[in-house]
Amino acid sequence: MRVSPGATKTELDAAEAALGQPLLAEHRALLAKENGSEHWYGDVFLMIYATESLVAVNREIERHPGFLAFASDGSRELIGFDTRATPPPVVMIDITSGGWEEALLPGGVPG
Repeated sequence: MRVSPGATKTELDAAEAALGQPLLAEHRALLAKENGSEHWYGDVFLMIYATESLVAVNREIERHPGFLAFASDGSRELIGFDTRATPPPVVMIDITSGGWEEALLPGGVPG
């Protein structure tokens, strides 16, 4: 397990400005506590992006308008919020996904 110290208000505000949208309150609170972390949950690995990685990763995502990646499985899957919906559900996409029709939505339902 790797956990980084929490992000400052300045870092969080800068990430929101770079992303062009506010972070969800729960996500912002998590980053304020742990600015990036890596955990194993049984057989599942989860890498939660620090603010600087969060901005860089989301700049690369063009085929999923409204997707805000916040984590990865450390391999090919990105985990993020589908901000097209309110409240935004957590979804998973492959890094080579061509669009929303290939996303894995809540309950394991393809997009």
